[in-house]
Amino acid sequence: MKDLPELKMPKNILGKIASGFIDRYKIVFLIIFAVLILGYNAYNSLPKETVPDVSTNMLYIFKTYPGASADDVNTLVSDPIEKKVKSLEGVDKVNATVQSGFVRIILEYSDDTDMDDAEQTVRNELAKISFPEGASDDATVGVFKTGDIPIFSITMTGNYNLAELKKYGERIQDEIENIPGIKQVDLSGGYDREIKVVVDQVRLLEYGLSYQNITSALQSSNMNMPAGEKNIDNTTVNIRVDERFTNVEDIRNLAIETSASRTIFLKDVATVEDAHKDPDNYSRVFVNNDDAEKVSTPAIYLTVYREDGNDIVGPASEIRAIIENKPEHAIPEDVDFIVTSDMSVDVVKDLSTVINNALGGLICVVIVLYIFIGLNEALIVATVIPISLFISFIVMTFTGVTFNTLSLAGFIIALGLLVDNAIVVMENIDRLRDEGVDRITASKFGTNQVAPAVLAATLTTLGAFVPVAMTPGVMGQFISNIPKTIIYIIAASFFVSIVITPTLSAKFLTPYKKKNSHHLFSDKIRNVTAGIVIFLLSLVAFSDQWKITNASILLAFVFTAVYAIKTFASKRAEKSNAPGMMEKYKQFIFTVLISRGKKFIIILLAVVMFIGSVMTIPLGILKVELFPYEEPTALKINIEAPVGTPLDDTDRIVKQVESNLYDIVDLESFTSKVGSDGFNKAEIVVELIDKDDRILSGSEIENQIRSRINIIPGAEFQLDQQSTMSPMSSGADVSLSLKGDNLDEIRPVAEQYLAELSKIEGIVEPRISTDGGKKEMIINIDGNRATYYGLTVAQISSELRKYISGSTVGTYVESSEEYDISVYYSEDQINSVKDFDRIFFMNNAGNKIYFDDVATLKIQTGIGSINKEDGEVIVSIEGDLKEGYNVREVSTAYSEAVKHIELPQNITTAVSGGMNDLNEQIGNMGRNFGIALLVVYIILVLQFNSFVQPMIILLSIPFALIGVILGLIITQNSLGFYAMFGIVALVGIAVNDAIVLIDYINYLRNTGVALRDAVAEAVKTRVQPVLATSLTTIGGVLPLALYNSTFSQLGFALIFGLIVSTVLTLLIIPMIYYSIEKRTMKWWKGEENENENE
Repeated sequence: MKDLPELKMPKNILGKIASGFIDRYKIVFLIIFAVLILGYNAYNSLPKETVPDVSTNMLYIFKTYPGASADDVNTLVSDPIEKKVKSLEGVDKVNATVQSGFVRIILEYSDDTDMDDAEQTVRNELAKISFPEGASDDATVGVFKTGDIPIFSITMTGNYNLAELKKYGERIQDEIENIPGIKQVDLSGGYDREIKVVVDQVRLLEYGLSYQNITSALQSSNMNMPAGEKNIDNTTVNIRVDERFTNVEDIRNLAIETSASRTIFLKDVATVEDAHKDPDNYSRVFVNNDDAEKVSTPAIYLTVYREDGNDIVGPASEIRAIIENKPEHAIPEDVDFIVTSDMSVDVVKDLSTVINNALGGLICVVIVLYIFIGLNEALIVATVIPISLFISFIVMTFTGVTFNTLSLAGFIIALGLLVDNAIVVMENIDRLRDEGVDRITASKFGTNQVAPAVLAATLTTLGAFVPVAMTPGVMGQFISNIPKTIIYIIAASFFVSIVITPTLSAKFLTPYKKKNSHHLFSDKIRNVTAGIVIFLLSLVAFSDQWKITNASILLAFVFTAVYAIKTFASKRAEKSNAPGMMEKYKQFIFTVLISRGKKFIIILLAVVMFIGSVMTIPLGILKVELFPYEEPTALKINIEAPVGTPLDDTDRIVKQVESNLYDIVDLESFTSKVGSDGFNKAEIVVELIDKDDRILSGSEIENQIRSRINIIPGAEFQLDQQSTMSPMSSGADVSLSLKGDNLDEIRPVAEQYLAELSKIEGIVEPRISTDGGKKEMIINIDGNRATYYGLTVAQISSELRKYISGSTVGTYVESSEEYDISVYYSEDQINSVKDFDRIFFMNNAGNKIYFDDVATLKIQTGIGSINKEDGEVIVSIEGDLKEGYNVREVSTAYSEAVKHIELPQNITTAVSGGMNDLNEQIGNMGRNFGIALLVVYIILVLQFNSFVQPMIILLSIPFALIGVILGLIITQNSLGFYAMFGIVALVGIAVNDAIVLIDYINYLRNTGVALRDAVAEAVKTRVQPVLATSLTTIGGVLPLALYNSTFSQLGFALIFGLIVSTVLTLLIIPMIYYSIEKRTMKWWKGEENENENE
């Protein structure tokens, strides 16, 4: 064994830890066993969801005032709330949307606000406000959460009337709500049963009775009241008076007035019907079976929501079990359940993808390490993957990170990174064994030598991801699952590389490394066999869900070729005693270091490449966007008729839309919901078949639907694509807001902006956020005349509400179910303005006072909706983009187009929608990039005890940027949020190769090797581990880039960034290091130690 300087190095703390565990290897085996058991349990217990459940810094208030105009809602409900909440601690912005009958207010808080406390504070403040009679008793208050989306949707149909279907739906609703983890189940569609008492006013007058007589009799005769407790026959019993109506006939025969001469029954002055309430919404469903009739079916619609942070997969399977066992829940067999949406399917698919990618990554690591080191070493390093993953599962259970689309993407990215540390450790152990060192000594001293560099590389990687994990805002919280997952795995991989990898090496490698035998025939067979195995394993590693693709075949050839070239070169060098590839590269670097001309040309080319690649952004060659286009899972058609449109008229429009959907290619089903958000509004959710089975793309389907429905008169239509990132959308793609004090002043300006937006190429569905109002009938009551006739304003208002809306006077119980008993005047009482002349009121003297004696009518068009921000009226002019158009370019064109429009002094503009989101995230990522640079630099200064060498290492980042930009252009991806995330990540990843390289140069110089020799030798020695770590990282990320449209730009950004960074790091970093260190030596020593040729 040679007298190696590595064996004389003093042991650092990490080296001592590694040696301690090597000597106590049984503890390591116990650690592995415990990690596998605990990690497996953690994997099974972690909640599984589609998107992370993020609690935003936004709080909503929803308050209704049925029948009130938008203007009245604004004055009597919205303004008092806004004034009360705008000064609350932490409130940054107050947005209000006021429409006829309701107001929705959104409060935006600062990021450090405790939203639970904020919600309670708002509830307390609302309780202090006096709202007008008729407004809802309580407001709905809550915090916006990305998890507040349905996890499961069921449509019920069958040969039953909608009242019966609703009864069955309520049974299923109760069953599902009993499932642990389910928050609520909303039921829409169907009819609500109601006992209708329709009063004949003429008959009422004939008998000298009033409306009040009817309601009083119904209320006083329909009672269920406890009378108290009493000891009877030595037993304490509860006594209760139960005089509730038990059948409709009892109600008809209710005595309203009884005297010696007559008894007046309810049926004498009113009709009593066991009917249903007038519907306030409709639901229908259509399932596209081959033999299906082309017609939608009236249906009951159940929407299931989960508890915050709960699992999706488990409850979904229980829901399916419930609907598959209908008889157990008293549901007839011929009631059909159609599952129109089930998020658990996507979650299971995503989990399967990660598991497949993990196995692919494992195979890729084995292949790469076998090529560069050997099979035993490859298998030992490969153990890092499962152990690190299981450790990360354990950490996730304690930090609240779940399995979701984003955290799973983090796993896929981390698969390529987590073996880097172990590769560096294993390669150094293998290098010492090549020098004749035994496995235990090599494991101890090899780890000791590189552990500080491995720690620095780990910290720089973590340092790049930490700022991203702390990105502020909703988007920051949403996306933080990716960096958090990566941080957990990389930290775990460092522990494994220092504790477990050296111990396994010391136990399972051969005691001494055997020299290659020279049996020509057996070597050829072994090499050919290895090449075939590498090819086959590469096919599996880079397959798409185990399906062989053209990309996997190409990559299999590439990896096989790398193995063949390396084997051939090694054999040739061994036979001829000629220098191998690594030795030749060492000689090349040795020569270039002293050639100013060659160094200048190489560095100049790198600088030109950097400037040229960056210039592609302002030149428009590389497009900038927020998120890449993602094939939709569904399309939502929002339908809005003019304010005031009756429910049945809106439904007729919806049926016309439905008739245009039946023959749409790739349609799986659609569900229509009419009137759920106002009589003039409806939505149709079109579920598409799996994207892999579609004939048309989502955009082609969308365009086909749009072209068909836009010609339907009577309503406006808006199509939205539903995908993974839909919960993060903040509005239209292109949007500009006008703010001012007066809506009437803003509207004409908004029309001018809308006209310009409509001309912009690529814009679809241009619109203004306000609309016209419904017709209002204003009743003015003359208080003086009312007093003169013995009436009050309150009496008249109360009576008018009875005429118009009726009143609910109690409940009717049947089979433990309660149904409203409601009293109405004749349904045809008021059908026109003239009918008000027939309305009269009875004063205390029993005289009839007609409507026109005390009141007048005025008809006007009210305001349809009012949008406000911090008390100012705001109008948004917005539109969506066709596929292939860039939001930044279109927004810029729009801004140019409206420059000529003169704004009144009291009106201001603001960019909103997709462009605002893009600007915000560019700012966040720029901040993260700067923080990551600073953190990495500080770590490197501490590691190298130098201010200059860290600057040299950080030059790897511009090299990586060249690769990122060129890669995005080549693969036709845009520079979006995920690509920006990749750039920030490369701050920590790209420097790792330079860290390992410069650390070894410093080591060699400390042992007395001359500067030029140290640089050249370090490049030769570290090329192999650098290439190995880069290839494993690229191999781990490749499936993400090739087979995931959402994260492909992130994958390609990392891949091309690493390729260019690795090549230029091995070429330029040694030159810059040598030049700077040479000048430093001259400056300090005043002399040159080495001659340099000009």
